[in-house]
Amino acid sequence: MSETRIIPITSGDSLHTYGSIGTMDYTVRLSVRLDSLIDGEVLKTALESTQKRYPYLKLRMKKQGADLYYEENPLPVCLFNTDRRISLNCEETNYHVWAVCYKDDFVYLDFYHGICDGTGMYMVLSTLLYYYIDGKYGNCDSTGIRTLEEIAAVKGNIFLSFHQRFKEDKYYKAVLKQLEDHGIPYIEKRVMENDISHFPDAL
Repeated sequence: MSETRIIPITSGDSLHTYGSIGTMDYTVRLSVRLDSLIDGEVLKTALESTQKRYPYLKLRMKKQGADLYYEENPLPVCLFNTDRRISLNCEETNYHVWAVCYKDDFVYLDFYHGICDGTGMYMVLSTLLYYYIDGKYGNCDSTGIRTLEEIAAVKGNIFLSFHQRFKEDKYYKAVLKQLEDHGIPYIEKRVMENDISHFPDAL
């Protein structure tokens, strides 16, 4: 059995936790309307491919004492035939921090904003829609879409961009250690080395 990887939550992100763990609802819903009723079975298959494309988003949030952290979640991401808002990080969603819903001709993607920004989750949504349309109708163009086939092109490398301000951050170091412990290659890129305007406590 492989060891579960634990990823600490940054102090800034901890301000936006939700539910029984935190004090703020920080969830977002993306929605898209198609021109025909959603085929649940095809969407289920599309979701299976999508979560394989983004394995680093298969997480649950946990709390131990005063510490909040993400833990890898091997359970499948859930699909619901409903248009109601879903409670994340609970038994209903296999404790995942994102889920997919559908109703009539709408597809909804509910996610916790702490794992990704809107732009990033739009990429997840585009992958989901690509696999759905390709599975439903075939011959779908994948240009600009993140797919499973695309992963081979980067050969497993992870590219990390971070502010020089965080070079000694213990959480950032913890992420690097996790990558190193599991033999995952990564490339670091320090950005805005002289810009501390967004970090007044550094003055």
